Amino acid sequence: MKYRKLLSAGIMALTIALLPGCGASKEPASDAGQQADAGQEIATDSENQQIAGQEEQKADEQQTEESEEQKTSGEQTEGAEVSSDTLVKRDSVAGFPVEYSEYSDKNKYPFVVRTESTVWHLSAADMELIGEEAYYEGLEDVLSLIELDYADARRALDKYLVEEVPPIDIYTDFGNKAAKSATSGAYYNDVSNFIKLFYSWDQAKAALLHEYIHYLTFRYIEVKPGDAVFCEGIAEYFSVFECQNRLAVSVDYSFGEYLDEIKEMGLWNEDGDCIDQEKLYHFLARSYSGPGSIGQQYCAVNNTVITKTEKMQEHIHSKELSYFEAACFVRYLVENYSLDTVMENLDVDSLYMQNVYDETFIEHYEKWKSWNDEKCAELGI
Repeated sequence: MKYRKLLSAGIMALTIALLPGCGASKEPASDAGQQADAGQEIATDSENQQIAGQEEQKADEQQTEESEEQKTSGEQTEGAEVSSDTLVKRDSVAGFPVEYSEYSDKNKYPFVVRTESTVWHLSAADMELIGEEAYYEGLEDVLSLIELDYADARRALDKYLVEEVPPIDIYTDFGNKAAKSATSGAYYNDVSNFIKLFYSWDQAKAALLHEYIHYLTFRYIEVKPGDAVFCEGIAEYFSVFECQNRLAVSVDYSFGEYLDEIKEMGLWNEDGDCIDQEKLYHFLARSYSGPGSIGQQYCAVNNTVITKTEKMQEHIHSKELSYFEAACFVRYLVENYSLDTVMENLDVDSLYMQNVYDETFIEHYEKWKSWNDEKCAELGI
């Protein structure tokens, strides 16, 4: 047991920075309302509530700023403008033409690359930050895989899409000027309708499919996600369990000293020479839901960094689940009730899950833990 706990801590530390992360998408307003229900105790200490309040305020401010950025011609976003005069326009990247931008923010994003699924706004500041060569090399790596991944997502959700899906605008902000970057690796803005990527191209690879599924589920299906556990859980479910997610698998996680242990635990995909995402998620869902996680900080689905407490271990709230737990919890519902049932009820309030799923969230969560233990045993982990 000690061996498993040490390994779990190692994997948590090495993977957490490359997950979509806290704030990867807008927190639905309906989830905040869960706190008002006196019938279900929210096991969050005062420090966690303070962090949550600060981050929600940052998110609201940033969303307003970026919404105005899209609507106001010529208005610049946060941070100093970087001159694009010295940048050289390339003819193409990964076979896709590079065009001069005609958008109002062309001084910040002088070039545009269009694919079937995306419109990339190339950042002058990021080219200066990491170098033009490195910027284009990273973009080429992403473009070589993204159409396959995004086509996978559309196929997986095809039955539920109510109209044709247009390309999504994507921006990079590797200098992390936006307030969201304090707790986000990336995020989808459902007001102004774009994806923004922070930190690095590796972080982008880990997050891009997750954010695209937010785009599809917020915009192009009939029933929109409500509570955070379903908002983030459905994005993780499709990213990990229904799609190949070539982008995320291609990330060099640099497990170093833990690699041999990871292989011994059966978490390594020998054929693909990469981490096995399915096994990793179920393994970490078990770790985060168990008592060994008490005292650890993690990104919860309500877009905050919180510390697991003994009180939370006894009585968890849906908004306090980790991304791993949310992904596997949605999988549990799919396997026990069907994908159609989950998709038709994405807006269900987790406080009243019994109206759709027969039992309360807490009852299902306890059953899910047993189900996940069985799933881990099936997977040999």
